[in-house]
Amino acid sequence: MTQVDIAPAVAAPKLEPPEAAYVEILPEINALSDDEATSVNLDPVAAAGTVLGLLPELRLLRPRIVKELPMLDIEQFDKLELYALAFSHTNGVFRTARVPKGQIAALANELSVIRDRLIGDAMSLANNGFFSASRLDQCKKVPGYKALAGDILAIVPLFKEHWPKIANRTPVTLDSLGDASRRAVELMSVVGLKEQGPELLTEAALRRGKAFTLFLRAYEEARHAVTYLRRHEGDAASITPSLYAGRGGRRPQAESGDDEATPAEGAALEDVSDATAALEPPQASPAAKVIEAPPQIQINNPKNLPIDSPFTSN
Repeated sequence: MTQVDIAPAVAAPKLEPPEAAYVEILPEINALSDDEATSVNLDPVAAAGTVLGLLPELRLLRPRIVKELPMLDIEQFDKLELYALAFSHTNGVFRTARVPKGQIAALANELSVIRDRLIGDAMSLANNGFFSASRLDQCKKVPGYKALAGDILAIVPLFKEHWPKIANRTPVTLDSLGDASRRAVELMSVVGLKEQGPELLTEAALRRGKAFTLFLRAYEEARHAVTYLRRHEGDAASITPSLYAGRGGRRPQAESGDDEATPAEGAALEDVSDATAALEPPQASPAAKVIEAPPQIQINNPKNLPIDSPFTSN
């Protein structure tokens, strides 16, 4: 009987919580119209971190919310963590897509120094007979960021293949080789994203704006619920603080791929009621009531007879 070896299925890589949350709510993001995307005019990292830190206390209030506020969308309340994590993920994608040229150049300069050092060490080892220098012949032959990253990804395996023989004969360490590989992959990734042009940046901005809309709506509903439930204690603001506290009331505008007006890390954030103005139509101010004088009545009285008002009592 012939035995057939069946290779075990390769498990799919486990997604990190922010990316897993994004995948879960992606249908909700796609269901929003482009007009519903909210401009991210706060610190995304601080906002998401603040809400995630409030979740334990918010969840303690859930039974009362279900009992006393049956009209509140409890499913939306329960998804607040997902919305915060997904918003964090879309913010990371957006930041990667808008890597400035200066940052790419700085990364390339650092990687160029690392490459030259590794080539120098490798040539020294090759000259001492530990391995052939022929695998270094193609290094530094082609200019460009991708070629630089490719050189690193060719040199690092050379060291690792011969590591048992050279471990004690080179200043290079396995940690430094791992760091070089990570930097090379990062450089190739950001260059690749940059080459895809503004379309990718616009799409990343749009998805981030929609994820922010879902996050902001859910948090606003939670704030309204807490405000009602804790109205007698007066501590609602400490349980669900404003994400925009301390900033001027500026209505968010539709977001594009350009740099948005974002405060510095740790800066105070604007009142959430102003940010959510983009989510609800503005209420028109009531028109002032105009009190008009009664029209003048002309009476034909050529003989000047006395006239009394019919509404005057004697």
